[in-house]
Amino acid sequence: MLRWSRLVVGSGWRMAAGNVLCRVKDDPAAADPWLVSTIVPAIFRTTGADYRPPPVIPDLPDAPYVICANHQSHLDVPVFTYALPLTIRMVAKPSLFKVPILGGYMRTAGHLIARRKAEVIQASRELLDRGYSVGFFPEGTRTGADELGPFKAGAFLLAAEAQRPVLPVAVFGTGAVLPSGSNTPQPGPVGLRIGAPLPIGDDPEALSAATREALSALLDQGPPPEMS
Repeated sequence: MLRWSRLVVGSGWRMAAGNVLCRVKDDPAAADPWLVSTIVPAIFRTTGADYRPPPVIPDLPDAPYVICANHQSHLDVPVFTYALPLTIRMVAKPSLFKVPILGGYMRTAGHLIARRKAEVIQASRELLDRGYSVGFFPEGTRTGADELGPFKAGAFLLAAEAQRPVLPVAVFGTGAVLPSGSNTPQPGPVGLRIGAPLPIGDDPEALSAATREALSALLDQGPPPEMS
């Protein structure tokens, strides 16, 4: 309990300060480097997540991307935002924006509320045009399983309309460390595999199928060697 309290307090004042920084500089991303480099390691320490970084991060010259990742745990976002050299904004559940301090910072920083599909796609296109990558969990919710659940269409409608490449990312170990529905972490290694960006396409269904195939292939490889 003390560890969680320290995390909440430490993250809270940092996000409050980040909110002020973003407003003063009129830049939604102004606080990103500081917050990611301080809050994410604190999350890893609190949960016992032993983050194992990839030995090599692939070149990502075609940013920004529509990032599509599997979803097993609340730890998924910290893992790939910490690993990827991209400025990322997430499409998040409305309940997160109601959390004191966190919700205020998320609004200021430009994260998106998952509401009407057309609104999300339009707001996401504006972020992409400004150079932000937009992160989606195509399954829509945490599955707690090793296999991918059904995909929702939003990410692929966006990629097709905005003519931006999809970047598949497979996260490993998070569901074991902090399972869905549990506040009791089980320490262990976490890591990820970063797939090759998919070719830009006009057909959302074809993009969805290609992304599922790419993510499935990454997951079938199992945890990356650095997690051994």
